[in-house]
Amino acid sequence: MSKTLPGFDHAGATGVRLLIGLFFVVAPVVPGTVSQLPSLLGLAALVWGWQGLRRTDRDERVLLIGFAAYVALALPSLLNNADFDTAGWRFERYHPFLLAIPVFGLILRAGALGGHVLLASLALAALCAGGLALYEHQVLGLTRVGEGTGFNPNIFGHLVSVIASVLLVGALASDGGKQRRLWCFAAFLVASFAVLMSGSRGAVLALAATLFVAGGLYLYRVRPGRGQVLRLAGGAALIVALAGGTMATSKLWPGHWANLYQGIAGVLEENYEDVSISARSAMLMAAWRIWTEHPWIGTGLGDAQADFDRLVGAGEIPDVGGSSHVFHNTYADALSTSGLVGLAGALGGVMAIPAWLFWRRLGASAHDSPGFFFALAGLALVVNLAVFGFTNSWLYLRGLPYILLLLLVLAAGAGESARASASR
Repeated sequence: MSKTLPGFDHAGATGVRLLIGLFFVVAPVVPGTVSQLPSLLGLAALVWGWQGLRRTDRDERVLLIGFAAYVALALPSLLNNADFDTAGWRFERYHPFLLAIPVFGLILRAGALGGHVLLASLALAALCAGGLALYEHQVLGLTRVGEGTGFNPNIFGHLVSVIASVLLVGALASDGGKQRRLWCFAAFLVASFAVLMSGSRGAVLALAATLFVAGGLYLYRVRPGRGQVLRLAGGAALIVALAGGTMATSKLWPGHWANLYQGIAGVLEENYEDVSISARSAMLMAAWRIWTEHPWIGTGLGDAQADFDRLVGAGEIPDVGGSSHVFHNTYADALSTSGLVGLAGALGGVMAIPAWLFWRRLGASAHDSPGFFFALAGLALVVNLAVFGFTNSWLYLRGLPYILLLLLVLAAGAGESARASASR
């Protein structure tokens, strides 16, 4: 127990768990909370989180070292930096990975959220997101929802797709019985509706990949009987039917997919009339050109804007009427700004190591245990991030605190479940 905060293990721990649960509910729909509430949690972690790190096991220490390595491997790019004002702005996007270390300790010290608490928070978040999507579409007349969250529709759509991914795993693998699995599935459908209404093709593709991988891993590990397989097949058919019906009857999606196809065809023909596809294609072309000039440590965290403008001015990439500090692709962004060294940090520290940790937890957990849910949900989250990374640079979006905190909560839950099983 901390000498500076008597009673932390009771009142303080309860306060931390309530803050995390509240954050998961309100951050996707209330402007500003996605950064404000994590700031409070971060301050508490800097004061009281370090002692909790004593409870980590080897796998969890590897996870936290991976986060620190990701930041460290981005630092060499500063040697090539010319614009340090922008570099400071960029490097602020890395600090959550360092702050994650004491936050993880605080979560362990407060006691990891139980699966029922986490799923209840995410179910409420799904209902709030679904209600907001319906309000903005029906009352405000927005074709793409999410503007009222303080985000843009792509960020809103991705956050809700992350929520939907964990709820789906809750519907598959929650240890709370049939009733909890049913309301998890219902909340998943509501969250999926909000994702579709956001119009984010990247979020939809990320969620579809999560469905495929999480479902496949569940079947591989559990080996369900014929009746269970039929129920799973029925649930999958219902999801496909509802998603297809929503897209087919919406004013957005038929043209949205057609524009994607036409945009890709236009880029292949060097016709850059489609704003979305041509702009993203120009960004990827710029990222590739910048990387070939600085293959090992990249151009520097603050120089992407100047390099993009230079390439447009030289006629080496098409002028699509704008430029960006990021390239709307996690991998291209890491490669161009911090080179092969930084990309290795991103792939290893942010994706491969978390996937390794959750895979180990999954293999060590009984399929009807809380640890199985946490491990499978963690893998689903990593898959979601990896796929969405092809369409946007989620490392630099305002939703990063939400994603990172959710990953930490799942890792803590999986670890606590493993330690509880080992002590029996």
